[in-house]
Amino acid sequence: MAVYDPIASIEPSCAAHTIASTIAFTAAATAIHHRHHDDPYQDHCLFAGITLGVGIGLCLGHGLEGTIFKVLPWAILSALLCNIMMHRLLRKHNSRQTDMENDMRCHIDEKCGGEARGVDGV
Repeated sequence: MAVYDPIASIEPSCAAHTIASTIAFTAAATAIHHRHHDDPYQDHCLFAGITLGVGIGLCLGHGLEGTIFKVLPWAILSALLCNIMMHRLLRKHNSRQTDMENDMRCHIDEKCGGEARGVDGV
């Protein structure tokens, strides 16, 4: 009686493609994660992406193998890229807010003849 071996049933070109795409995904995810290692919320977004990817893949009926190889890489990369975009938007928003506060201080200083002090008393 023959035993089914899933690895042996894969064609050589398909196996090479699977290995190459896995290496490319791992390199991309590692590079993105390392490049933005100072982001405090990156690990939270990565965990959410993995959880959502597994949940969506299994709910769509891909099975465990299909979820791991087809859905999860896209979910992880999407989560990391969304985290980068949110981090940049928050940084831009915070810099605009700081610019507005500085403009208000300059305007008050000009209007009051330089006698006005900032919020911190300086």
